Amino acid sequence: MGIDKFNDGIVYLQSLAINNESVVSQLFNRSIEVYKPIKLEEDKEKADYVDNWTNDWEIPLSRNYNPNTYEKVVCKLSLYQPCYLEKARSNPEKDFIKYLEALEGKIKWWWKNGDEHMRENFGVKYNDKGSTFQPDFIVLLNDGRLGIFDTKSAGYQEDDTKEKSDALQAYISEENQKGKKLLGGIIISEGNHLRLFRKPLYVKFKDLSDGWEYLKEVL
Repeated sequence: MGIDKFNDGIVYLQSLAINNESVVSQLFNRSIEVYKPIKLEEDKEKADYVDNWTNDWEIPLSRNYNPNTYEKVVCKLSLYQPCYLEKARSNPEKDFIKYLEALEGKIKWWWKNGDEHMRENFGVKYNDKGSTFQPDFIVLLNDGRLGIFDTKSAGYQEDDTKEKSDALQAYISEENQKGKKLLGGIIISEGNHLRLFRKPLYVKFKDLSDGWEYLKEVL
């Protein structure tokens, strides 16, 4: 149509949609009807894939990094050497890595799980839609336990954090019943301290009396 979307084109398109509301609504509803079964099938496939993913997953031998978004960092206890981390990593991630690097003698290695929705990363299904989240860190302790930790900013998206925390604790419990030795949970920074939540049902950080432990007392 030759519409210039950067000048008056967007106004023209909005006017076109408004003045033909009934037609646009029919097209929109028809698109939803056509796509809905496709989306349901995609969700089912994703859920089936994730079920197999968490059962059979192993840490990949190597990973490719985008030099525009990753940087080399000296981390002696990182599983991958040399260690590459995201340039835009969060402050909670930085605090946790600093903490882990001081645990020589207590842990064998730590591994940074990758970005969301990458197949080589470890994921846990956390809702009925088949959605997954990928905890930030996997840590092997000297006593053979394997830690699964996800770092968060205090008070950030608490409802979402609750779903993920509850799913992670359920996963840890189920795997431990099969003979695994897992621990882990949600980690946040509180001043100069790190706090860990690992109870079955998540409680917001502001309610510190219910389940938020000092990480140094656990790990």
